[in-house]
Amino acid sequence: GFGLEVAKWMSSRGAKHIVLGGRSRTLAPEVRSAVDALEKEGVLVKVIPTDITQPSSVQETLSAIEAQLPPLAGVIHAAMVLEDRLLVDLDRDTLERVLWPKVLGGWNLHQQTLNRDLDLFIVFSSLSSVFGHAGQANYSAANALLDSLAHYRRQRGLPGLVINWGHLGEVGYLAQREQLGQRLERQGVLSFSVQQAMDCLEFAIQSRATQLSVL
Repeated sequence: GFGLEVAKWMSSRGAKHIVLGGRSRTLAPEVRSAVDALEKEGVLVKVIPTDITQPSSVQETLSAIEAQLPPLAGVIHAAMVLEDRLLVDLDRDTLERVLWPKVLGGWNLHQQTLNRDLDLFIVFSSLSSVFGHAGQANYSAANALLDSLAHYRRQRGLPGLVINWGHLGEVGYLAQREQLGQRLERQGVLSFSVQQAMDCLEFAIQSRATQLSVL
């Protein structure tokens, strides 16, 4: 849901070629409908199944972009897996299922685009790496890596921006899980709207920040 909202925002800001990548090879009806709406506005939307934890899959997608589309202008990494466990219950499989989409995904996108002149390289992190939540050690660690990746890229003179998102209330993971959202609200982590999120994303890009928390 959040990725689609970002795509809509990109379209509203003049993007005419948008590539959506994800592990699924089929589109849910609501996703297909959103893509159709973008295409009716004159945006060419390419949906390319991509497993960003695999360097070869990332390279295949980049090769497809190179062959079929204008040069890649930017990357927005929004992949996530959330599987909460207390530390005493955290096994390696659960740790890695949460780590790899962000840790390997972020690193593979970084490595595979080093020879491209990008305007943007944005990674979506979480407030969990800023002040943490019980049961989210794996998710906190995964996001902390993305925080560091943005700073590492900037130190190398490359574009890099990480946003630590808080409680987005209208779409996405938390919006689909009412109890989890209510728990965050009780802890004082209040929700914000999609429009507020997009305003903050635009502000972060224009301000040339390296890291920004939105909560």
